[in-house]
Amino acid sequence: LRRKRGGAKILAQGFSPAYSEIYIRYGAKRQVVFRAGKKCPQSIEKLSGKYFDKGGILLPQAYLKFENFLKAASAIEHDLRCYDDTLAFIAEIRDRHILAKRINKLFPDGIKSKAFSNLLKVSLYSYQRQGALFTAKAGRSLLADDMGLGKTIQAIAAVEILTKAVGAERILVICPTSLKHQWKQEIEKFSSRNAIVVEGLLAQRTMRYASDSFYKIMNYDVVFRDYDLIRRWNPDVIILDEAQRIKNWKTRTAKSVKKLESKYTIVLTGTPLENRLEELHSIVEFVDRFRLGPMFNFLAQHQHVDEHGKVVGYRDLSKISKTLTYSSSKKQK
Repeated sequence: LRRKRGGAKILAQGFSPAYSEIYIRYGAKRQVVFRAGKKCPQSIEKLSGKYFDKGGILLPQAYLKFENFLKAASAIEHDLRCYDDTLAFIAEIRDRHILAKRINKLFPDGIKSKAFSNLLKVSLYSYQRQGALFTAKAGRSLLADDMGLGKTIQAIAAVEILTKAVGAERILVICPTSLKHQWKQEIEKFSSRNAIVVEGLLAQRTMRYASDSFYKIMNYDVVFRDYDLIRRWNPDVIILDEAQRIKNWKTRTAKSVKKLESKYTIVLTGTPLENRLEELHSIVEFVDRFRLGPMFNFLAQHQHVDEHGKVVGYRDLSKISKTLTYSSSKKQK
């Protein structure tokens, strides 16, 4: 291209269309960006200054009033393009803000709120209340408390909070086979909700998905076979227990679980990282596939490898903890 007449100049100028656009810049952190086209009216550029910074990045406080920008810009004659993934991301941020606002209204005093007194049939420790509030407000989260600190009861409490805040009523629990009936017992022990264990032959499982129950509990091994049944049931919340079962992103189980869709997700594991960094990436990917960025880039940033590709060391691991918003129940206790 550079050898063509005028090619080098054109390449240096870059692509500059007549239309303007609002798009997501994907990276370690997603950013909404406004780019003015060659024919962008001064009035739109001036309007964008109220919502975007000098670098064209949407201001944090502008997410909740982004529709006002689009409405004002649509009144000006110009081709302004805002893409579907951008609108979906902005809606996600807005919904998260609304969720936190509703929960704060229900629990105005945080872990000391009176609403906790009748949330479950049993009392929660302070750190369990903190974990339940964190999990519910996040909407999609990873709770990585050590064994014995009560991840199950925190998840059940978070579900009750989501039920009060947004009306969640279809909860899918995916866990190892050995824990299915234990989950049912604990749900019925701690809450007033009914739970059905999905098991048996296909015909039996189909009937159980169609039955009326607040919780449905299944094991990882049948997610692949029951994918269409789960999708038709359309769960509001998915709880993954012992989530290290999806640590190997190459397995059929991990791929099947990550295809499942729900607005809210609670991932439980006491060992989010056991041997390799890609295990952590694989688990976090179910919560938010953009949080740690592409796996190849994530590993390149944090691993030292020798000439044969073998991992010989790690670097900048503290950056991972900053990237992940987390709550340490041990410290709170």
